Amino acid sequence: MWMSHPEFKDRLTIWWKIKVEGTTMYRLVKKLDEVKINLKIWNKKVFKNMNFRKIHMKEELEKLKNELLIIRRTRELDKVKNILLTNFYNTISQEEQLWR
Repeated sequence: MWMSHPEFKDRLTIWWKIKVEGTTMYRLVKKLDEVKINLKIWNKKVFKNMNFRKIHMKEELEKLKNELLIIRRTRELDKVKNILLTNFYNTISQEEQLWR
């Protein structure tokens, strides 16, 4: 799930670059601890609302569907629909990865 996020690799690189003094094993343990702490914080910030986002996107898709039924279909509405569907499927995919 984290690997699918566009910012993950950059953040991991930043977290890993901390300066630690000591033996090789000590430095490794401290860097892993730092990554773990930052991952927990980042995970709560970025992925905690996955269920809320999924519900919100379903509601938005339903509204759009109703609009498409009431008024004639336009390119603008098709673009919005495609963006919403893409975001929805990405969220579903992230949720599936979470449960693996």
